[in-house]
Amino acid sequence: MKDRYILVADDQEMNLALMAKILTRWQCRFDKAPDGVAAYELFVCNNYDMVLLDLQMPRMTGVEVVKRIREDKEPAKAQIPVLALTADTTMPGNQAFIDAGFDDYLLKPFREKEIYNVMIRHLRPVHVNVPH
Repeated sequence: MKDRYILVADDQEMNLALMAKILTRWQCRFDKAPDGVAAYELFVCNNYDMVLLDLQMPRMTGVEVVKRIREDKEPAKAQIPVLALTADTTMPGNQAFIDAGFDDYLLKPFREKEIYNVMIRHLRPVHVNVPH
């Protein structure tokens, strides 16, 4: 996870603080957004390795943000791994998230080991430049 660049969007300051603590411990670079509009603006301006979006945010929901990400004119950016952050345990399984454009989801309250396992499953391998 070291040196990965992650965008975390959540309107709950407590959740942002918790994710910031975890990502800092993993030595990730990250940006935080308090709502969907801010998240999308950050996405447009940066090249992230992964985006974590709360489903219920003001100004633009996580579902609206992921739809815009998937429509990005740069294929590499449009295919970035995007995870939904949700406290809703009644969601009808993975398919609803996949249909909405997410790669997977994380349930709140967050557990560090679960977050790590889901993120690692979707992060693309880091290309290490090996000198010849």
